[in-house]
Amino acid sequence: MFWARTSSVVGGPLLVVVLLAAGLRYDLFHRMAYYDLFMHALGGIVVAASTAGLVWRMQTARGAFSKTSGTLTVLPFAVVVLVSLLWEAIEVLLGMTPNWTQSIGDTLSDLLYALAGAVLMLCFIRVQLRRIQQL
Repeated sequence: MFWARTSSVVGGPLLVVVLLAAGLRYDLFHRMAYYDLFMHALGGIVVAASTAGLVWRMQTARGAFSKTSGTLTVLPFAVVVLVSLLWEAIEVLLGMTPNWTQSIGDTLSDLLYALAGAVLMLCFIRVQLRRIQQL
């Protein structure tokens, strides 16, 4: 389960930071039409995977992991929602969004793509957990 490894918990966010820096440095957010949406979806995937990986490691370390536990899906989804909302607030505060009322469509699509990325990753995790249950 790659999402539960330490390298994934650290490497995923590092990948997002590198791609974010490249996007800002080379103006990819304006030069490539879907770079922003790609980054939000990737952010949802990485935050969900990292949160699930941390929860998995904490639960297995205590010996309290339940294969049917919803914690591995509900908590990562909630963290993705929180991080996405905070990121959108940061975009507004730093002036990355020209006008909050004019860019509400962009904000909603960013949130939707982040949540879609999270759902994709969490479905993948649930499939892996079901395979573990069968063992």
